[in-house]
Amino acid sequence: YEGVIKGYMDYEITNANIIFYYKLVNGISYDSHGISVAKMTNIPIKIIERAKELRKTMLDKY
Repeated sequence: YEGVIKGYMDYEITNANIIFYYKLVNGISYDSHGISVAKMTNIPIKIIERAKELRKTMLDKY
């Protein structure tokens, strides 16, 4: 659409952590970081592993 600009919220990945800066930057983010956030909030590992499997299936398909 005319006038629409792509953007995402800035972040930094360090070691096993992700830092969200809550700053809008131009461009496209190629990952939603949902699995990283799940790890940070102590979601059970079984659920995280299943999410990884589903993510891989979706990425392989598309």
